[in-house]
Amino acid sequence: MFAPPLVLALPVLALLAAPAMAAPCTPSTGRDLSLEEVVSGLRHPTAAVAPEGDPRLFIVEQGGTVRVLEEGRLRPKPFLDLRHYVTDAFAEQGLYSLLFHPRYAENGRLFVTYTERDFGDLVLAEYRVDPADPNRALSVEKRLLRVPQPTSFHQAGGLAWGPGGLLWMGVGDGGTHGNTPSPAGQDRSNLRATMLRLDVDGGSPYAVPPDNPFLREEGVRPEIAHYGLRNPWRFDFDPVTGHLWIADTGHYEREEVNRVRATELGHNFGWAVREGGVCRDDNPRCGESFTEPFFDYPAGDGCNGVIGGYVYRGACLPAWQGAFFYADFCNRFVRAAEAVGDKPKITDLTAQLDPAGDRLVAISSFGRDGAGELYVLSHLSGAVYRIVAR
Repeated sequence: MFAPPLVLALPVLALLAAPAMAAPCTPSTGRDLSLEEVVSGLRHPTAAVAPEGDPRLFIVEQGGTVRVLEEGRLRPKPFLDLRHYVTDAFAEQGLYSLLFHPRYAENGRLFVTYTERDFGDLVLAEYRVDPADPNRALSVEKRLLRVPQPTSFHQAGGLAWGPGGLLWMGVGDGGTHGNTPSPAGQDRSNLRATMLRLDVDGGSPYAVPPDNPFLREEGVRPEIAHYGLRNPWRFDFDPVTGHLWIADTGHYEREEVNRVRATELGHNFGWAVREGGVCRDDNPRCGESFTEPFFDYPAGDGCNGVIGGYVYRGACLPAWQGAFFYADFCNRFVRAAEAVGDKPKITDLTAQLDPAGDRLVAISSFGRDGAGELYVLSHLSGAVYRIVAR
């Protein structure tokens, strides 16, 4: 996840009702944006998603609950309550992600990642919605994967659907010991520091796709699609161009965003030999071939954390089609990256979105609703904002 030096404990806040969610928008041809608050008072939100076409927004809270925002109000009971399974004892632990199956309307399947209470390991698990109540998931868990963790840091846990209906999962390197990076970045015998590619429909608990790049290499975990990542907290696939965007949190020097074709598997992004596009400590392996970041930028002073979002493919903001929205947990900005050929065009949206400077506080994630519109989540204040035309 992100890597703040300290996460402040928040008082219990009253959940404030927001106005009803807006009717379908009138698309704006301009590029000026603003934030519209849809709910506040959440406890450390980490994700916000919805099944395609669903008017509700499902908001993940770090402590282990999933809340339903419907017609501008939070339903009083959680959609899913995993507090008996989840620990958030340390800043980067908790309930990370929620992903609905592409055929959720038919099969009611959903997937989550979280830090296991008993051992502190990263878990991928499946649940199903209650067929008698669309606002409640059944409590029966099907555990698909468990990734042992050496520390409480850098678990990542992002989820997304890739081409061919395959589930992708980001896994961090498991943290550092002082200034010594985890060796997991270049060690493919374990699942840390990787992007995993799984077929959750083809086997139990899952099948490994037959075209995974390391399937037949001895001593390598076959689930791995890419490796050499430090903490890929959030990533997204662009269904139009066929690219995968990965925001990967750096150590002390560089924050990076990677962009590769979704069909090109087996990339080595270089951690911990390199950080972003920079060699670490004159490492003797720096002369080897690694996948260059699409772009990187300097890390903050004492706190760093690029927060990946989504490629915008909604209807309300046509001027932003294809832009990848991202933020920084510590540096309080929101930017959009657009690919112009093989080069990034970066637009800083901070002044537009937060002219008073009081909303973009400790951004933990972006969200996307069932219509493809985007949201910004403040981990510290517990507010969720929709990105709208100004």
